[in-house]
Amino acid sequence: MAKSKRARGAKSPGLTTITSRDCHATEGTLPETRAEVKTSCPECDGRIKVRPHSTNSLTVLLICERCGLNGNPLGFALAEATGRRRYELYTPSIAYELFGGGRSSRRAQSAPPVPSAAKFAGWAERLDGQGPGWTYLSDRGLSDDVIREAGIGYDGRDLIFPMRGEEGEICAYKSRAPRDGAKMLAPRGAGRSWPLYPWPEPFWRWVLVVEGELDALRGRSVGLPATSVTLGVGTWREPWTEALRGRRVVVCFDNDAWRIGARRVAELRAAGIDARRLSLRRDLGLKKAKGDLSDYLDEGGSVPALRGAVERRR
Repeated sequence: MAKSKRARGAKSPGLTTITSRDCHATEGTLPETRAEVKTSCPECDGRIKVRPHSTNSLTVLLICERCGLNGNPLGFALAEATGRRRYELYTPSIAYELFGGGRSSRRAQSAPPVPSAAKFAGWAERLDGQGPGWTYLSDRGLSDDVIREAGIGYDGRDLIFPMRGEEGEICAYKSRAPRDGAKMLAPRGAGRSWPLYPWPEPFWRWVLVVEGELDALRGRSVGLPATSVTLGVGTWREPWTEALRGRRVVVCFDNDAWRIGARRVAELRAAGIDARRLSLRRDLGLKKAKGDLSDYLDEGGSVPALRGAVERRR
């Protein structure tokens, strides 16, 4: 793959020129397209790296080394200029169309069907109260009740996290190995309906929105009305805004994502949501660079102190 080159004569040193020739596809596969993209992340100002897409020969990826926000090159170039949501710009065909180059002949592969409810029930039964998966979740501070209510399962290798929408239906799922340092993985494919996780209870008057799924489950284990984003901290979906309407929303992302948290609060307020940001570092004294809600609780942070900080942020 040809590496991206600094634009000659660019007005800003923070821009790099990306063209369709930077993609490692065969000649003629893509429309001739060029764009100037930022070398710093539009969300957190972290450094942007350009790398080959692991499965799609039609494009390269930009990825932020700090917050992990990623997308195709033209998506980043268009994010601020068009006001489109970033998740809408990850599909190359959309980006090319906005640039006037026409649609790519190759479309994103559709997501496979979600496994049956019986399959998830079998995985949950396999996990229940036993094995390395249960031990790992318990060591992470998840209560037995929360593990069972969430329907978390075990397929013999990975933990399985079914994700339910507003009507209670399983619309998505993720998996991860039961060990520290493992990543939460989503099945490949486009077009899946990703919910907040776990979905906020209808009787909650306020909602604590955190960054990671396990952090949300840990919060629920200590009685907090916690939910998490499921598409990465840099992505937000409009249905989530509507699900939170009428409640007080407290955004409490990890310490290294404070800029994104502040931006998310501003967007929610602009949509008419009563939102505010809770800083683990400033409001609760968690100094760890990438500290999250689980770190706060692990280091002896109390739920009453957190609730008090929420009240002070009115």
